[in-house]
Amino acid sequence: MVETLKSVGPDAVTLSVAALCVLVRLIQGHRIKQPPGVNGCVLALLNGAAIFPFVLIIGSAYSPELLEVAISSKYSVSLAGAIGFLFVVGETISPHSMKDKGLAMQTSLTSSPREPAPRDTPIVHPAPGVKPDLE
Repeated sequence: MVETLKSVGPDAVTLSVAALCVLVRLIQGHRIKQPPGVNGCVLALLNGAAIFPFVLIIGSAYSPELLEVAISSKYSVSLAGAIGFLFVVGETISPHSMKDKGLAMQTSLTSSPREPAPRDTPIVHPAPGVKPDLE
């Protein structure tokens, strides 16, 4: 397996996994009738680009051959490290009040976060064709 990985190249595997993650995200969006848009696809690409190098780093702790492959794939490992670093920094500096209240951060610059409905209030969806009472 390590010889095959060396012949194909870990960077090619990283790009393949990243492309597969974008494809999966597009299929998921199509199934729930909510296309991910450009931001969703870019996030899927970056997350997918981090998967294989992380697996490679974990495996290199147990296999000297995988350690050689990880050392030879500087671009993939550095990209995964940068993505991991940004994630950890983002989690560290994000306001704790947003995590405690269960508010989701919005990726769109045009929309603002909304307060979640109280837990004891039932969510009622109007029937198709009926306008909701917004009072």
